[in-house]
This record gives sequence, C-alpha cells and structure tokens, in this order.
Amino acid sequence: MSCGGGTSADRMLVSISITPGVATTTADGRIQFVATGTFSAPPVTVSPLPVNWSGSWSGAPVWCDPDGCAGMNPQGLAICFAHTPGVTITASAPRDPKLPVDTKNVPMVSGTATLNCE
Repeated sequence: MSCGGGTSADRMLVSISITPGVATTTADGRIQFVATGTFSAPPVTVSPLPVNWSGSWSGAPVWCDPDGCAGMNPQGLAICFAHTPGVTITASAPRDPKLPVDTKNVPMVSGTATLNCE
C-alpha cells in the first residue's frame, strides 16, 4: 500500500453531454440546459457538471444575428428574445477536473446542443 496514491490523480473528464440535446421554445421562452460529465474513474458521472456555456455566435452571454437574438446565463438557462433558429449551445470544461472551469490554455472537453427560438 502506498501513501497519497490512487486513481483520483488520474481521473479525467472524457466527455460532456447536454440535456436537452435539442430544445425549441418561443420568443421570451426559457430553456434550462444541464451538462453531464463522464469521467475516466469513479465517480464516472457528474450532473450537473460545472461548465462554461457559450453560443454559436460568440462567447458573449447574448447572441444575435440578422434573424434574432438569444442569451444564456452562467447556469445554463437560455432565453429566446426573438426568432433565432439553430443556435449551437456549447458546454466546455477542462479535461483535468482539479482545474477551475474558466482555466485558459489547457486541454478542454466540450459537448453541444441546439436551441431553436420560434
């Protein structure tokens, strides 16, 4: 038996899934997205997983294109402001779970979902 060793040092984030995978709501509608992480060692699944949320237009909290706008808060709550089809929602976190979710320039794992604002 060794001191300080164990599998927890080797535990890494393998994938992120987002629920719902595809969500549709009307203007002024809200959808709660939840990220679930799958890890290489127990506990294998963590939900909700702390992540950075972003949209297909930018990392900004509100995304607009010529057709409409949508937004998301840091907890994964998306809001449709107007008709905005096919927004790609991305949840990202460092592969190493010991690092804070906002760490830069490290290997990241991401998952995606789609938001349709009608």
